Amino acid sequence: MSQTPTLTKPALTAANFDWDTVFGPVADELEFAMNMCGIDNDKVDAGIPARALMNLKGEVELQVHWVRHRTIHNGFVEVSNSTRLGNAQAAADAMTSAAKAQASTDATWQRLLHEATRQDAFLVYRAPETRIELGRVGQRFYAFEHCTNCRGKGEIRCCMMGGAPCWQCHGKRQYKSYAGGSAVWVNCYQCDMTGWEPCPNCGGSKRLDCGSCAATGGHTYDYSGGLHGIASSQVAYAGTKYRPEAEAFLSRPRAEVMDNSFFYPPEWNTATRPFIGALTIRTPVQRIDTTIEHLGQTHKVVLSFAGRDLRWGPRMPFVDAVIEPYVQRIERSAGPEAFKVADETAFAGSLIKDITEKPTPPEAVVQALKDTISPRTVERVTAALNREASRLTRWPIGRAWLQANLAALGLWAAIAALLGGSIRAALPPSPTGDAYTHLMLAWMVLLPALLVTAFYWSRRAACRALAEALKQPVTRAPDFGGRGALGTLGLVVIVTLAMIGFAPPSKSGTTVARTSMERTW
Repeated sequence: MSQTPTLTKPALTAANFDWDTVFGPVADELEFAMNMCGIDNDKVDAGIPARALMNLKGEVELQVHWVRHRTIHNGFVEVSNSTRLGNAQAAADAMTSAAKAQASTDATWQRLLHEATRQDAFLVYRAPETRIELGRVGQRFYAFEHCTNCRGKGEIRCCMMGGAPCWQCHGKRQYKSYAGGSAVWVNCYQCDMTGWEPCPNCGGSKRLDCGSCAATGGHTYDYSGGLHGIASSQVAYAGTKYRPEAEAFLSRPRAEVMDNSFFYPPEWNTATRPFIGALTIRTPVQRIDTTIEHLGQTHKVVLSFAGRDLRWGPRMPFVDAVIEPYVQRIERSAGPEAFKVADETAFAGSLIKDITEKPTPPEAVVQALKDTISPRTVERVTAALNREASRLTRWPIGRAWLQANLAALGLWAAIAALLGGSIRAALPPSPTGDAYTHLMLAWMVLLPALLVTAFYWSRRAACRALAEALKQPVTRAPDFGGRGALGTLGLVVIVTLAMIGFAPPSKSGTTVARTSMERTW
């Protein structure tokens, strides 16, 4: 919200500032936060606020900077409204001297002061450093220089010296042909019997146009200059009474600090250079000593607000100490009791959804509570609830993975029994001549299905156990049983390695069976 300040000093005092209007939204936010944390309004004594206009001191420094620009043109080009000198270095030095001279004149400094203090440019102080354009330097210089690549000739020598020996006859005009089985000398028509091929770049002239100067033989060095000012400002609080409020307020971006303050035109000291301006800034500040009674304890909280709409100050977070007994009870409770204690406050009760539905970052919870609580408190409550949720679902998840392990062993035994029985005779011949290959293929096909089923099974068991304990629907479980999954994977690896290790050796009948299959194909 950028607002253009007036250049006349207003008669602003703490008496004529509308404190009640700007404090209304802040009071509503605090009431919402206290309700979310389970604090009764009738147990809050806000006290009498201390109101004042906090004086901040600022310093603005104006400096003039110059910059030299160089433009290079191909060929010798006359530059209008410019002075020609003997060489490029002389032109560059002359441009530097002219820029420095114009940057040090009183007219340039007065123009910078005017640009920095006029009504529509006064907002330059909203940034720690702002650039102010002051136009170009009045003088301009140029010079001609011969091209260093072609030495002013506009052309260079071709690297192929006009051509090269023919690649077919190597300059002999004839080459050997072995057609028909015997070597015969034939005329070379690749080079028309000249033994030489012209260069494709220069066409045999041995000269090329200089690409550096576009075949002009030289360059024109055109030098110009520009001036700009730099407005550097800093704001600080020199007092001691409202130092916490001032530090919290000044930690905001500079634009927010200036837009939420009343600041006046600087008082300039133009006797020295750079120009130094003293900037006066007045910011409303309000401090309230609040007493909160909760759970048999009395908490003294100092609420401070700063800015035009009293939004900033070291008042946040002010409810950590008030709800600390709740947090400690949640951390000490076990099982469903932890969730029961958390449900006593709207704040902690809202975090139960992070366990049972969708996790929310602590920063989002803090923002929803108007920054009246710290992320550390949110993390403590979330960690305690996650710990108890994992404890409630530990046995159901372990039982689900144990059943998955038993199902894996049963599956392997069933496959081995079926392939070792009467079904073995109905199977087509395998590369090893027995049921081993079929056993491995069946194991590899059914294993992924078993693992996917085990994961789904454990998730359903965890959600069901947590829903029974909390007496509410649960769509997300904090843990699916990582140890159980590792155990099942370990069992699968062991069984697979055992099957590979006990593979039956090839027999003579195997070779005969394979040979008969190959003949059939």
